[in-house]
Amino acid sequence: MIAEWLVVRGEYGRLGMIGVERKQVMRLSMIVMHGVLALSPVAVTCAQDAQQTPEEKRAAVLAYRRSFECGATFLREPPDVVFIDVDFEKLPKLIKSHMYSVLTNFLARESRPQATGDSYAPGRMTVRVFGSRKEGEDDLVEYRWTVMGQNLRVVASQNAARLDIDLDELLENPSLAEFGRTEVARAAELLEHTLRMRGRPIGGSEPYELHIGWPDTLTEGMRFSTNPDKVLYSMAAERWFERVDFFIRNRTLSVMGYFKLRQLMGPQDGSKWFPDEFRAEIHERTRRLGDLSPESEAEEE
Repeated sequence: MIAEWLVVRGEYGRLGMIGVERKQVMRLSMIVMHGVLALSPVAVTCAQDAQQTPEEKRAAVLAYRRSFECGATFLREPPDVVFIDVDFEKLPKLIKSHMYSVLTNFLARESRPQATGDSYAPGRMTVRVFGSRKEGEDDLVEYRWTVMGQNLRVVASQNAARLDIDLDELLENPSLAEFGRTEVARAAELLEHTLRMRGRPIGGSEPYELHIGWPDTLTEGMRFSTNPDKVLYSMAAERWFERVDFFIRNRTLSVMGYFKLRQLMGPQDGSKWFPDEFRAEIHERTRRLGDLSPESEAEEE
């Protein structure tokens, strides 16, 4: 697939260059990764293909597939997202099983919202969902629960899971006082008890251990990764630990894990994750709350 260079304007007004596949241009223009980066069609310009050699084009594709912008395509949460409360029992079995599998890999045993051993058993979390309304959005599941006195939130798509930690609450949490006064010290200790920092991959014999290169301070808009050179398209769900990304937005530390199927070259179409009947039910409940726009309704029809 021929790559093109795109000039993109980030949310904070900065300009940057990323290489993307041509078929992804319009889809990328609608993506917002929890508000970290917005790509606007009016801010996108393309250079002539003739200006790049085949080697440069391949390098551009690889650069994109290592980028945080590529990671955004694994979990597409619109800026106007509205989650709807739902009983765990109402979740389709396929979604329950997926969430259980992902969180068993991603989270430490003692921090998981469900008891180990039964993917269909309700746990200690509250559940909310969002049903995709149009291209560029994913079906999403949200779990909320508490670990070490800290309210945690996981948002998951078919391809990724994101753990959200409120930094203001982190500093005020008396249960974390013994670990230090700074956000970095407390966040590092909380993740030691929350993420599955070490273990053995499913079906593998070699143990792994996550090494997080923490910055001195956590600042708005910051992004960092355990392995920024890892190509996201080459990852597999059972080896999620090969790259974990971090970013900060609205005083929230987000931890992103990628759970792509090994046999696929990229993320699945997460807008089709939920069964159609379940998504339609979500939309109907959202309509009753007056939160589904006429534009979205028109696109569905």
